[in-house]
Amino acid sequence: HGVVEGKEQHVAVGTTLVNGAQHGWACGFDKQGNLIWNHTYNGTRKLSGVTEVPGGFVFAGTFNDADAFDPKGLVLKVDTSGQLLWKTVTFSGSLQVKEVRSVVHAGDVVLAGGLQVSFFPTTTRILQIALDTHSGSIVWTQELFACEQMSYDPHITSLQDGTFFYGSGGAGGNCSPPGQFKSAALAAITDSTGAVLQTGSFSEPTSIYFGSSTVTTQNKLVMVGTAPKPWVINLSTQMDET
Repeated sequence: HGVVEGKEQHVAVGTTLVNGAQHGWACGFDKQGNLIWNHTYNGTRKLSGVTEVPGGFVFAGTFNDADAFDPKGLVLKVDTSGQLLWKTVTFSGSLQVKEVRSVVHAGDVVLAGGLQVSFFPTTTRILQIALDTHSGSIVWTQELFACEQMSYDPHITSLQDGTFFYGSGGAGGNCSPPGQFKSAALAAITDSTGAVLQTGSFSEPTSIYFGSSTVTTQNKLVMVGTAPKPWVINLSTQMDET
């Protein structure tokens, strides 16, 4: 589900099956592609994102418990041999964050893109979560979007000017900030403190339920995913659609 090119090794994360049950899995390999380490992490259902930090790597994923229909987002750090250093199940206020899909390193913190669901009325929130790189404690959370419906795809990407881009698809119903399309792909640019610098929404395609992600190249952002069919949105870092 994710891979990072580290200074000394590459690390990939994903999901494996153990006795028919899903577990988070990761491996490290050298620049020539030779396997260095390979670990399954008990208590995780899947790992979806990875970033390099001093002394190791940080993964994003979901917690594996008895209720497969109630996922819990988590972030964990491992050393350079894949041994677990800390694991944090994520909250925002008193509410559980249901899924964490991506992480980036930002100095003394790692920033994660998380999704939170509350009921009565049903609201889905896309969150920016900052965790202390050394201890894993949650430093702050920042709500980016809140909608009646939204896909489970909050992806974060570092930009060259020190800001961060969040992309999510499948928004529906009434949304905030005001003025967002009722059914659209959503995006935000923030600084490293969580302050929202810019938001945008893109009405075509209108529904992205099976995945979206972002990459950067030459000051451009490219969001990709599926609606009922594959799609690509090419943006400048000012979020002008090209």
